[in-house]
Amino acid sequence: MNNSETTQIPPEQSFNQKKPKGNKGLIILIIILIIVILGMAGYIAYDKGILSNNQKTSEAQKTEEEKPTNENTEEVEKPLNLSKCLNNSTATYTNPQETEGNYGLSMQINSDQKSINLSINWQIFGPLSGATAYASEIENYQITGFSKSIKSTFIGDLGQDAMGITLFYLMEDGTVEYTPMFIRKIDGQNNSYYETNYTYDYGTDGRITGQHFATAGMINQVTDIIKLYTADASAQVGWKTTIAAKKDGSFYDLGSIINK
Repeated sequence: MNNSETTQIPPEQSFNQKKPKGNKGLIILIIILIIVILGMAGYIAYDKGILSNNQKTSEAQKTEEEKPTNENTEEVEKPLNLSKCLNNSTATYTNPQETEGNYGLSMQINSDQKSINLSINWQIFGPLSGATAYASEIENYQITGFSKSIKSTFIGDLGQDAMGITLFYLMEDGTVEYTPMFIRKIDGQNNSYYETNYTYDYGTDGRITGQHFATAGMINQVTDIIKLYTADASAQVGWKTTIAAKKDGSFYDLGSIINK
């Protein structure tokens, strides 16, 4: 054999030398597929977690939105029902009014919430009171004697004439207090007459130094009041009264209690 002759490699031996490269590529491809599969599985699990959390949040919000509606069902204020008087079954009530009468009176709650400034325009209130002489200007008086905070005030009617003008005070706890603007008195001949219901202030010498008004106290049995009205009561012709309404639409006839 000549040294110059080229040695031939059998085909089987050449194939066996290239085979390891094919195995390496296959292994890399498998690894890549495993990574892709794991990545997709992780994304699906993450996405399901987000959807689950969003669903729970949505259901929680829906529950919270529905909850106040259910809780406040009993808190809804019902319209005044003039057939539901709680203390007087003989009268028929009509024409309820939230507007106060024009008596020359106005009230403002002071900053302490336990006293009131009452303004009296004597040009209007004087003739109503039957006084023979009255001031020509507006005068201010204090209303005192409250032990609880005052929520609102109301000037109402009790009866058939100006002597029934009464100041009402709705308190923060739902009770009602009042002050009659006039008090009935009897003279030496046993004749009745009315005077303005002042509470007098006295100096150290016993002389009157001024006047103010005071609450006559809480009206018994009247509770959970949200609003006051004047109304016509047909038990007597021309008779007016003040009614105190509860949240369920029922009410008390305050005149029937005060004048009992």
